[in-house]
Amino acid sequence: MRTPLYRLILVAFVLVAPVHAAEVPPEAPFTPAQAAFFKAETRKADDRFVREVARITGSSEASIRKVMPAEGRIANPAVRIVTTLEHQRGAEFPEAIRAQVDAAEAERRKAVASAREAARLR
Repeated sequence: MRTPLYRLILVAFVLVAPVHAAEVPPEAPFTPAQAAFFKAETRKADDRFVREVARITGSSEASIRKVMPAEGRIANPAVRIVTTLEHQRGAEFPEAIRAQVDAAEAERRKAVASAREAARLR
C-alpha cells in the first residue's frame, strides 16, 4: 500500500518536473551549413574510431563498420562491436582490449560533442 510520504513525494515531483523542464531552452536546429559541417566532423570521428578499434581488435575496418549501430541508435557502439566480434570469434576479448575499445568510444563521443558545439558557433 502506498504511504502518505510516497504520495507527497509523487505530488512534489509532478509539480516540480515541468518547471525544471521549462528551464532548459530547446536547441535551435542546425542551418544547412552547420548540418553539413557537423556531418563531416562526425564522419571523421567515426572513421578514427573504426580505424582504432580495427587496430585494437585485429579485425578489418569493414567488419567493424558492418556491426556499428546506425546513426541515431541508442546502442553503444563499443559494446555492440565487442560483443559481435566476440560472438564471431567464439571467445571473449581480454579486459584490456575491452577497456581500449571503451576508451576509443569515449574519444569518439567527445569528438562528436566538440563538433556539435563547433557547428553551433558557425
